[in-house]
Amino acid sequence: MNQLVLLSPSHIITVCLSLAAIVYIPRLFKDSSDKAKRFLAYLIIFLLLVNQVMDFYREGIMSE
Repeated sequence: MNQLVLLSPSHIITVCLSLAAIVYIPRLFKDSSDKAKRFLAYLIIFLLLVNQVMDFYREGIMSE
């Protein structure tokens, strides 16, 4: 695995894209229907669960 360099271009771009997504994705769904908001909530939950499973996989299986 590569070492994290805080001021590397890839890290700065990733942080900026993440912050933009945190700010602008909810704005896109602000005036939408309840069904669309529920879909966004389930999508976020699904992505968080996938992230957790990948962390467990990387830390548990890949570290052996």
